[in-house]
Amino acid sequence: MDILNKNQKKVLILAYDFPPYVSAGGLRPLSWYNYLHEFDVTPVVVTRQWSNHYGNHLDYIAPGHSDQTLIDKTEKGIIIRSPYKPNRANKIFLKYGETKYKWLRKIISAYYEIFQFVLPIGSKRNLYIEAKNYLKHHKVDAIIATGDPFILFKYANDLSKKFGIPWIADYRDIWSNNFPLKNKTILKTWFSFHERKLVKNAYCVLFVSEFVKEKTQMLLKPNTCHYIVPNGYDPNILTISQTTSQQYDVLNIGYAGSILQWHPIDYFLSIVNQFLLENEQYKLNINFYGTNLNEEIKSLVNKNYSKLRTCVNVFPKLPYSNVITKLSENNVLLLFNYYSFMGTKIYDYLGIRRKILLCFSDDEIVNDIKIKHYTIDDQTNISSHLQEDLIEKTRSGIVVKDATHLKLVLKELSIEFSEKAHITCNTQDIENYSRKNQVSKLAEILKRIKVTPVESNKIIFFDKGNDNKSTNTSDMRNKKALILAYDFPPYVSVGGLRPYFWYLHFAEYGISPVVITRQWNHKYKNSLDFVAPGFSNNTITEESNIGTIIRTPYFPNLSNRIMLRYGESRYRLLRKTISSYFEILQWISFKGTKSNIYKAAKEYLKNNPVDIIIATSEPFILFKYASALSKKHNIQWIADYRDPWSSSININKKHVLKSLYKLFETRNVKSASAIVTVSEFVKSKIFKIFPNKDFYIIPNGFNSEITEKLHHISPSDSVLNIAFIGTINPWHPLSQVMSVYTRFLNDNPETKIKLNFYGINQTVHITKQIFGSDHLINKNITIYPKLANDDLLKEMAKNHLMLLFNDYSLMGTKIYDYLGIKKPILLCFSDDDDANVLKRHYHYVEKDVGYSNHLQEDLIRKTDSGYIIKNQDHLYDTLKSLTQEFKNNKEIICNTKNTNEYSRKHLAAKYTEIINRIIK
Repeated sequence: MDILNKNQKKVLILAYDFPPYVSAGGLRPLSWYNYLHEFDVTPVVVTRQWSNHYGNHLDYIAPGHSDQTLIDKTEKGIIIRSPYKPNRANKIFLKYGETKYKWLRKIISAYYEIFQFVLPIGSKRNLYIEAKNYLKHHKVDAIIATGDPFILFKYANDLSKKFGIPWIADYRDIWSNNFPLKNKTILKTWFSFHERKLVKNAYCVLFVSEFVKEKTQMLLKPNTCHYIVPNGYDPNILTISQTTSQQYDVLNIGYAGSILQWHPIDYFLSIVNQFLLENEQYKLNINFYGTNLNEEIKSLVNKNYSKLRTCVNVFPKLPYSNVITKLSENNVLLLFNYYSFMGTKIYDYLGIRRKILLCFSDDEIVNDIKIKHYTIDDQTNISSHLQEDLIEKTRSGIVVKDATHLKLVLKELSIEFSEKAHITCNTQDIENYSRKNQVSKLAEILKRIKVTPVESNKIIFFDKGNDNKSTNTSDMRNKKALILAYDFPPYVSVGGLRPYFWYLHFAEYGISPVVITRQWNHKYKNSLDFVAPGFSNNTITEESNIGTIIRTPYFPNLSNRIMLRYGESRYRLLRKTISSYFEILQWISFKGTKSNIYKAAKEYLKNNPVDIIIATSEPFILFKYASALSKKHNIQWIADYRDPWSSSININKKHVLKSLYKLFETRNVKSASAIVTVSEFVKSKIFKIFPNKDFYIIPNGFNSEITEKLHHISPSDSVLNIAFIGTINPWHPLSQVMSVYTRFLNDNPETKIKLNFYGINQTVHITKQIFGSDHLINKNITIYPKLANDDLLKEMAKNHLMLLFNDYSLMGTKIYDYLGIKKPILLCFSDDDDANVLKRHYHYVEKDVGYSNHLQEDLIRKTDSGYIIKNQDHLYDTLKSLTQEFKNNKEIICNTKNTNEYSRKHLAAKYTEIINRIIK
């Protein structure tokens, strides 16, 4: 009899690695078992028996401890442990050892590895048999197979077909695209075939990281639904570490887990040995727990490093909780660089809250070792310093650059230990990295995915859950707005935030939003995402108590496909010609890459009445769709201009295109009940075309709910951090600001000041302006990739000052986020000779008579939110003043005031007032 609440979901989990076997891979399904029940999902884990007879790698192939299936039932869920019998190759290994009959064992192993995908053979097949037996008598809502071993994907796929249960493929690692298979053409082809064949049937795919996703996604269908569910630390670690005291007699450095080929273990030990020879007054211990090279480490130390013979301690594999306890007794935890992927060890280290020593970030010898042995192809869009970023973000340790730096760090740690008898660790903001938090995300996926047949298409509904708002948002009481929005999260763009906050807040003011957008698939993490195909051939609907999002399929046109295949630099003229064709075609027909938005809106309106339609652009084809829907269903509509259309300066010299756009604009927007714009400037451009229309101005703003939560984040009190986010335009005086920054640091070398760029357009020209020839200065500059808006704001809050370039007649959106973060703004420049030259040459907005040319200055003065820097000399003096303030106070005071009217929530309320006025 099952031990679960009838209201709970139930998931069958196929997991080969699972405790008591000690492996990083087993901790992921263990966390599902431990915590899913807390989120109303009951786990049923099907695994194999682990006897742990040997206490080393032989346990992986050793027989289980029973011929019978063992079933454990607890309040958390069910564990089914199937019998395990070694295959012939494993039996030979166990009987004769590693050195004998190698080729015979390889041949036998290859046979099972290959043919288990087409024949009912293999030592893992008992998992399938036990899962099938369970499903004959018990209902489950989903199946998850976590790999490797990836034969579990076949088992899950077969069970899914047999019992009609959706299955989820969980990638802890890469399968056929893994580097070890790179030169094994036959095996790679075989596994690639089965990977494509099996995973195309998965209901969705989970990836442990962006790196695994990027290396795998190319093998999957473009419409594959996927999620990133990282590893993390077990919350129980916090209790263990808090109740375990650090060693106080000798400085102890701990390391647990595998040591890989590119890990510079020999080099590390040689540096520590040299440090101790040079500093006889210091003592330390290095403790290795359950590595795969225990005997090699002992041999290495005894042979080459006499000073370490009494310092290095090697321990066998231990149960996970025991390892955590042992690591907690150490003062410092050693971590080797994994570059493009995160690994699991770092999360445990975060939970233990002992200072992390990451070795190394840029050592010449270690770089050579990486080139020779690193088995991961890191030529991707994913950062190659993930661990560094996480350590810096959580302030959890020291990123050691090279051998010289390691000696310096060891000396500093030794001095601190001699003074305090412990090592201080200031780890912060790690709650998001707990396994319990990651399990909650998995539970949401499991609970929200439901299949509803609609015209033979599979539509996925995601229930967002109660956001604790008291407003009743039922259709019976609320009016309803249909919103056509091309840019929309998860796509990272300024334009997408405007409709996103309508979606978040309209319901609070009596308007239920229904957003129709396209699917965004972040495969490339750059501009190519804009033209990349969506993740499904079906329409995806997400319903919640605050509104509805309908995500339509997106299929790149021929021009887009050429760009995706050959890159941005090739076939430009051909792509431009094709793009022009489709650009015109969409206006004379309802075809084109964006037409699915119109079709989905038309389909929705057949059965669902709405009170108003809002089209926010660009792309301005949405105005055509809104106009057509308005006429067909007799619904009023609003044209929401984020930018000018035919009056845009960008097409001033493209006379044919300008004339066509003006024709299209006049024909379509004339039917709008009102026009809403983001600024007086945009209004002034459109008013010339529609002087008799009702105009409203609703600017962009900042997310007050997020920014209020950021005020507790304290920036560094040792380094003054200045941040810039977003696009750098040709008229922005970047070069001039960098020149002042360089001059200031050279004049004041003792000053610690860092410049951080987030999500900028990294062209060669801009990168050259940021990074000059002075390498010492370059160390104080960091460029970060694009981040989701909430993550970006959190990063911004860790800075003391916000850099803003003057946009003159344009306000932009950046300044509003700066206001919300409440950090002083540095506006560069109001009247600088060089900046004025750039403005005259590049600024594409002509100044209209009677229209302010200093909007940002006016807002900064109104809100007392920063410094209006006149010129380069003024910037230098301001930096000098601010660094002195920072030196004295360890912070920069911000007096920002009167910003509530610029919150996106407040602006959404104003928008609903406009809607109600129009409807009445």
